[in-house]
Amino acid sequence: IADRSVPHILKLADQFQMERVVKQSEKHLMKSTSFDEMKKLLLADQYRLASLQDQCLDSFTNATELAEKLKLCPEYDIFSADMKVAICDRI
Repeated sequence: IADRSVPHILKLADQFQMERVVKQSEKHLMKSTSFDEMKKLLLADQYRLASLQDQCLDSFTNATELAEKLKLCPEYDIFSADMKVAICDRI
């Protein structure tokens, strides 16, 4: 799994219900530094990657930092209601 292919792999693994591939992709994303936290949160939301979601939300040191990132994040509008709730819980 490579950084440039992980979104495509996730899409296919989800479509064909390949849980092991989804989990391996999640592990890769958790170690990767090529994606910013908001992109990782978007992928975690789309493919229900709870561990990645928790890691991303825990990476923010305070509520102000998280709020600033959200203001700059155009993807916020497409987050699911569950993800928005999780973000609000962290704030």
